[in-house]
Amino acid sequence: MRSRVTCDIDLDKKGKKFGHIRMPYQRNISAHGGIWTPICTIKNGEGPTVLLTGGVHGDEYEGQIALRKLVHSVRSEQISGCLIIIPSVNIGATMTATRLSSYDNLNLHGAFPGDANSMYPTQDLALTTE
Repeated sequence: MRSRVTCDIDLDKKGKKFGHIRMPYQRNISAHGGIWTPICTIKNGEGPTVLLTGGVHGDEYEGQIALRKLVHSVRSEQISGCLIIIPSVNIGATMTATRLSSYDNLNLHGAFPGDANSMYPTQDLALTTE
């Protein structure tokens, strides 16, 4: 089964782009809501693709701060290839400054490789295989 997580950025397009990773999530206040995680991609020319993530635990701030600074300081002309930056992967934990997601009280670090059949959004976010 495939993950329900989608990205609104065209990863093949050149330049610096900002967007979100979106995961459908229903709750009492919104039957058609979602969890929106900020993402930035920077692509220029040929080269490797590098993924930088922070915020697996929302109470670990150093990586999140460093990646947010990097997002705003690097220009596409400075790289060859593609740089994908997700400063706060576990946005539910980041928003509450906790180790566990506020959506389902799970630890993203221990959720890999994920489960698309799970009712918990952390398991869906951690899905790494089809």
